[in-house]
Amino acid sequence: MIHDRNGRFSRVNPLTSEADLREYGQVGPESFWRLRGNRCLDVALAFALFLFAFPISSVPPQVTSHPQSLTAPVGGTVEFTVAFNGTPQLFILWFHNGTLLASETSSTLRIENLIPAHAGDYHAVIVNSEGSATTTTARLDVIAAAQLGTPTKVQPDRFQIIFNLPGQTALSASDAARFRVEASTDMQNWNLLPADLTESAGALMLEDQVESTSKAKFYRVTEFNVQNVPNMLDGITLDWRLQYFGRSFLDNPLALGAADPDGDDVSNFVEFQLGTDPRSSADAPRFPVEIRTYSGNGVQSGVDGPLSQAGFFHPAGMDFDVFGNLLIAEGHLTSATTVGNLAHRVRTISPGGIVSTWVGGNDPGYVDAQGDNARFRGPSGLVVNSQGITFIADRLNHRIRRIDQQGNVSTVASAGRLLQTPIEVIADAADNLYVSEYDGAKVARIAPDGTISTFAGTGIRGTGSGFRTQTRLNKPGGLGIGPDGTMYIGDWGAAAVRTVDPSGHLSTLIGDLPFLEGMGIDSHANIYVTLPLNGGELRKYSRDGTLIWSLTGGGQVVDGPIGVGKFKRLSKPFILPNGNILVGDEGALREIVMAPIEVIDLGGASEQFSTSTTVSMSTTITGAEIRFTVDGTEPTASSSLYTGSFQVASTLDVKARLFSNGLPVSRMQTKNLIRTP
Repeated sequence: MIHDRNGRFSRVNPLTSEADLREYGQVGPESFWRLRGNRCLDVALAFALFLFAFPISSVPPQVTSHPQSLTAPVGGTVEFTVAFNGTPQLFILWFHNGTLLASETSSTLRIENLIPAHAGDYHAVIVNSEGSATTTTARLDVIAAAQLGTPTKVQPDRFQIIFNLPGQTALSASDAARFRVEASTDMQNWNLLPADLTESAGALMLEDQVESTSKAKFYRVTEFNVQNVPNMLDGITLDWRLQYFGRSFLDNPLALGAADPDGDDVSNFVEFQLGTDPRSSADAPRFPVEIRTYSGNGVQSGVDGPLSQAGFFHPAGMDFDVFGNLLIAEGHLTSATTVGNLAHRVRTISPGGIVSTWVGGNDPGYVDAQGDNARFRGPSGLVVNSQGITFIADRLNHRIRRIDQQGNVSTVASAGRLLQTPIEVIADAADNLYVSEYDGAKVARIAPDGTISTFAGTGIRGTGSGFRTQTRLNKPGGLGIGPDGTMYIGDWGAAAVRTVDPSGHLSTLIGDLPFLEGMGIDSHANIYVTLPLNGGELRKYSRDGTLIWSLTGGGQVVDGPIGVGKFKRLSKPFILPNGNILVGDEGALREIVMAPIEVIDLGGASEQFSTSTTVSMSTTITGAEIRFTVDGTEPTASSSLYTGSFQVASTLDVKARLFSNGLPVSRMQTKNLIRTP
């Protein structure tokens, strides 16, 4: 018999946190309590002796179904449920934001009469004598109902209603897309208001038409919630749907993942994954299909002439001028701080395909002059503004140079301050210049009148997130501006792509990009980066940082289709109007040819075989799985999941389709397999 000095057990102080659970063990029901008495043994030992005397089959807990995140209004009810197995007896502990809910020991956690304090993270721990298992964390968001104001008549036939949310000091115009406003005359049948909401003095305003009928009209306002909308389970984000389909997307079947509004045989899900416009067939998703030489003979030189005969020397920044000429900056760097004497110039390629030197020359220097009398020292970034003026990031002259349409080179005034190794220069719609200062650990902004200020960074190297001028950068290089005004920064020192959103918040979007060489942004804010390691690599990411595709170079200059073509060391990617990608590759300009391809690669539409054949499938789309059939039926979410190649020995059709969270997100593709005598 096990006892304390008084010959009895006693238990006090129930556990109140996961830390207590870890400290006092996870065995048997009695181990959930602290023991008192100087000579007591751990009750877990008693439980172990019991198991020794009466052996039973013991299996540690295993979670078979985890609780799911939920969103509900104030006053509502939610339930979190967990399923599990294991022996002997299992005990359940529920936690809210890490604190034990002592009275909750059921597999279902029900919370009624919700208040904002109920919001947060929930998870469960299942324990028995063999161990414990922890569920994934589920998030509960509690949303307050909108407060509607008194209608105000603004026209003879129109009126407005102001609304806000309890506990929020202000709503901005950008918040308008979060809300769904519906009207009803009977409070049974609700119709979505097509008009957009507008911001008014920190609240949002809806406007509707006065009805000719004498019936009363009721309104309700709800906030979009991705978890509670069935057609959102296909994996497409809320902001993407709002961008292309507006607030009515919930009632619009063309907004679903499997739909193809532009008729280009590519579903919304695939267009979302690849960063293209689902409403335009001209903007169909494309993948790299070929690597070819755009211009250059492969010899590093400054030879001018036709595309195939010209030579280049590490072409860097590119842009088109107002006449359709492609401008290319070339800078001969022998290290990060020293230069050679083979290329410090700007080249042009005319619409007719003739390469020529516009300004600068082979040898470095600092001279403001016209044409080949001007001198640069390691020019890298290049941009043409809305007025047709070209600006150059003159890296080791630590200045921004200006070139007018006649080829006159001058220096942009910057309040007498030298820039600390400017790598990139870009311009916004208002012709403000943004300059990455590689050694200055910041991005400078130069107004059209020459006023210079710090746009991002503190001047001290580092990383982190926060307001743009209070957060550190670490050797910024490439720059780009997305269609919504977000600034993208290729931070070489941080091996990352950093972003500054329109509100001024600086954060890291993509990490693990060692020696980030160059960065480009397309019209949909897809991000292209070049990396020099392992023979070179070109990657495309979506605007949310998801990798879409990557190409490895092979360390050689070889033209050919993907798998045969190779590149050596790519500079900054430049997206051409036709969607192809142009990059400098030592002594040449290389073109990555893009073209639509099948979402699921079945190895062709048909195949004949004599005895048997191997069926293989692949997809370049992330976030989805391939389901297929071989009995002629259309694949569903319960059809066979493709996990690897398989053998076929008879005539049949293989049908395949992509699914995300059990929903179809691509068109069906078929391959005919025919066995011949």
